Amino acid sequence: MSPEIAASGVLLALEKAARTPNFHLLDLNDVFGANNWSAVRNLEADVYPLCEGLDDDIIGANLTSRFMASAFQIDAIVSMLSVLSQSANEIQKYFKQPQERISTKLSKGIDELPEEIATKIFQFAVWEEGCNGGKQALWLSHTSRKFRSIALMSRSLWTTLYSCDSKHQLEAFISRAGPREEFHAFAHYDTRIHSSSFGISGFTNVCQSIAPRWRTMTLTQDEKLESSDPWGNHVDGVTVLLGMLSSSFTELGLQLPMLEELDIRGYSEYLHANSEGDNFKWAPNLRTLRCSNVLLAPTASLISVSTFDFTQMISGRFRNPLSLLLRFLSGLPNLTTFNLELYGASEFNSIWALPATECPSVSSFHLKLRGLEIKGNLQPQKSDLALFMDTLHMPSLDTLTISLGFAEPGGKILGGAWSWKLGELSAILMPKHLSESSRLTSLSYVLWLDRKPLFDYEDVVPRDSRAFYVALDKILNIKKLTISSWIRVQFVKQAPNLRKPDFRERCRLRELKFIGCENMVGADLGWTVSNLVGEFDVWKYIERVTIEDCKRLAYEEVLWIIGEEKLCYLAST
Repeated sequence: MSPEIAASGVLLALEKAARTPNFHLLDLNDVFGANNWSAVRNLEADVYPLCEGLDDDIIGANLTSRFMASAFQIDAIVSMLSVLSQSANEIQKYFKQPQERISTKLSKGIDELPEEIATKIFQFAVWEEGCNGGKQALWLSHTSRKFRSIALMSRSLWTTLYSCDSKHQLEAFISRAGPREEFHAFAHYDTRIHSSSFGISGFTNVCQSIAPRWRTMTLTQDEKLESSDPWGNHVDGVTVLLGMLSSSFTELGLQLPMLEELDIRGYSEYLHANSEGDNFKWAPNLRTLRCSNVLLAPTASLISVSTFDFTQMISGRFRNPLSLLLRFLSGLPNLTTFNLELYGASEFNSIWALPATECPSVSSFHLKLRGLEIKGNLQPQKSDLALFMDTLHMPSLDTLTISLGFAEPGGKILGGAWSWKLGELSAILMPKHLSESSRLTSLSYVLWLDRKPLFDYEDVVPRDSRAFYVALDKILNIKKLTISSWIRVQFVKQAPNLRKPDFRERCRLRELKFIGCENMVGADLGWTVSNLVGEFDVWKYIERVTIEDCKRLAYEEVLWIIGEEKLCYLAST
């Protein structure tokens, strides 16, 4: 490559970087800091490159050669930057005045907004950026004088604290938030923390005075960055980060009485279970705990948790995560809301024994299965999932949501066989202790294509015999049933000995909702209704049928099928 081509590549690289989304959120002092320069890293293993009298430390031919190469490299960079800066300044002079006039025109409408509305818009913009909310607030405050005035008066804009932000940024955010605002802390485990003996202490030291006002805390990590515990086991970076934070809180004597939500986002598809029990005494009022690909050790200090979200990839390549999950759930006696998201549930194999577990206070449970594949050899009734649902008892459960996300619409098996396999799967998700529960009165089924946008379903989902079979004898105590499905719905029975009178006497279904069934047409709805009329004779007991956001169902058609007395029709927007 010629010098001319190489030099022109510098301009292209700068322009590409400037066009990158959210470039304004970068702290350029960190990005272009001396430690990131290869000319500096080329020497730092042998000498400290940024010191006086460096020539006295340059000894030996190899180090001298590397030093001179770095020095020539810096000289060339300075020359290029000098010319680039001069050219950019000249171009900027021509752009500046038109830019200001255009900005004035564009912002005229915003300037006329009441400050209360502008503040709300700013707040949404900051929340949208998550851990970069502080930098977004900075950017808003630098846009115009009016924006700066609004931003500085809106203390809630400055409540995002991110461990990757510089010390002076954190101090500015804390100062601008004032003495009463609650904060949202984000801590990130990266190579810098991974290799540093100081860990996360710099972040907690800066935040020491306002840590008691943290409302939420989110832990993240660089992809695939793992560490090892004292026994040589691999652990996720966020697990190490949590230990660092806990130690720092303890050393500083910090209490976080306002912390209500802890979100721990691991990266690996393997489940990393923290074997060291953290006492969590620094978070006595924690209410919501979210864990992705990582699970904490059970501890009595988590008894305050009432909402628990757990996300995990299922694989036969590591120890059974469901057994560890059940053990953890047994340590949450006051849990009322449980959300479980599992990826790869089609790969379940029943090779593990699961302990019977009771969650006495859970009243709402949402099970979401992602990336499902309905295969010919799928045996749901023999899976770990069936065993898990059978061993997890929730005697206070009154609301159950089952979401099924399909990786493909039909696979290689025929529609009828595919539908029966899906029916078997939905049946094992309603084990005996749930189907016979008098407390469980509300059930929702959500079926969607997990990998393709819904507007493509006509190309990938043929209108054939595929159906979602709902075993009515499994949900006799359900009073409110909500279904969202991209295939037609048909009610069936599992127990062959049940007759119409049995369903008439025992079925408690009073409210039926179809929401977001974008593929449903009048014939599908008519089939479902006739199914409830003729097969089970329970249609007359249903008091209300809601049709919402089902764009292929016209009001007149639905009115003729349902009848005016039962129908609640909400058109799609």
